[in-house]
Amino acid sequence: MEPLQLLVVSLKGKSQTLIENSLAEANYSFKITHADSKQNALQACGEKKFDILISNCKLSDGPVTDLVSVLGDLLPCLVMAEGKCPFTAESILFIPETNYYISCSEQISWLTHLENTMAIWENAAKERIALFNQNYNNLFERALLRCAEELSPANESTENAVLNTLDLLREVLDISRVYICRKYGAANHVTEIVQTLEVCAPGVASKNRKNSNTDYPYYKSWDSSFSAQKPVQIKYSALEADQKSWWQTRDMQSFLAIPISYKESWDGFIGFEDSMHPRDWSNSEISFLKSVSELIHEKHMHFHISPVFLKNNS
Repeated sequence: MEPLQLLVVSLKGKSQTLIENSLAEANYSFKITHADSKQNALQACGEKKFDILISNCKLSDGPVTDLVSVLGDLLPCLVMAEGKCPFTAESILFIPETNYYISCSEQISWLTHLENTMAIWENAAKERIALFNQNYNNLFERALLRCAEELSPANESTENAVLNTLDLLREVLDISRVYICRKYGAANHVTEIVQTLEVCAPGVASKNRKNSNTDYPYYKSWDSSFSAQKPVQIKYSALEADQKSWWQTRDMQSFLAIPISYKESWDGFIGFEDSMHPRDWSNSEISFLKSVSELIHEKHMHFHISPVFLKNNS
């Protein structure tokens, strides 16, 4: 079991010792990171993941409510106060507006409140994630309707319709670059990949050399995935050394390719590149993009098949 990671804010000396002794007495495995101010606590959360924050109710650089409001969505927060036991005058830590406290003679009972705080936060986080996923799926449903409308047979401007669709995908997924690549068979039976259309986020340099086969590598290892209607995902950090040089020219951190099929073979793919984040693509994102790829095939590929492609697939 992984140690419990605690961020303890402005509780030092006897107070921190009380926390440590209490957790040890209850056989917790734990690690404590101390921050002496709200600002340092925020910085610590940016550098490391914690299971819970325990903060003094009095901070040197602002009210503790500010800290809790900022970090409350990221991790459970427990606010404690320092004081003296009215009967024994020993140092204690107590949880305001409850009967829970820690002292040398009473070390365990407050852990019930700590565990409840963590459980309540975890349940609330699950509800937020479920709501986020639902909203995200609703976004995909609305975006798919927009794509279907843009790519409908009634829209006679094929290239503009596809470009508008690619730009919509870029906005919905918040990524750097979206483009279409097609597969051709050359006279020497060598497969060539030709990038045809591309849209980029503002400030992202275009990499499209239209109708040029010199800019995009062909990986035979993709054949089996594309032929099985499976996407290809790449993170730059996980690439082999001999593959990194080309991808580095595109300033790419992560990549997704959704195949576009013709009959039982793949005709090309839609490429998605994120130059900012090494992201993982969710099942809902991939399902949505597969649906869009079918629409794009009808508009961009099926009705505009080149003689080279027909020969290659006859």
